[in-house]
Amino acid sequence: MTPPTSNLTIPNLLSGLRIASIPVLLILAWKGEVRLYLVCLGISLSTDLLDGLLARLLNQRTELGAKLDQWGDAGVFLSLPVALWWLWPEVLRSEGWFILAVIASYAGSASFAKWKFGRPASYHTW
Repeated sequence: MTPPTSNLTIPNLLSGLRIASIPVLLILAWKGEVRLYLVCLGISLSTDLLDGLLARLLNQRTELGAKLDQWGDAGVFLSLPVALWWLWPEVLRSEGWFILAVIASYAGSASFAKWKFGRPASYHTW
């Protein structure tokens, strides 16, 4: 099987769907639609599981796909604190120190990778 000649692939469409879900997730959280938010988040996270698997199985790996995957991951995970604050502020308040430690840990490792390699770290391995 040869690599795709176009960037219009199933894995790239799934990553694009995840990116498109970010404003939807934020709107649902802002409106307090807990069940719809959780369903949409579940679909979004499922596309994250499927895009890489399908890229390998269908031999549809592209450089754009790797970037779309990273952008989708970053966007969804950066939207989580905002959405969680709107949906469950009391939980965030009670777990604030733990959440700050997780954010600081992630920001520290991402900053170190950017400093050392000149680009964000990529953990897309099989």
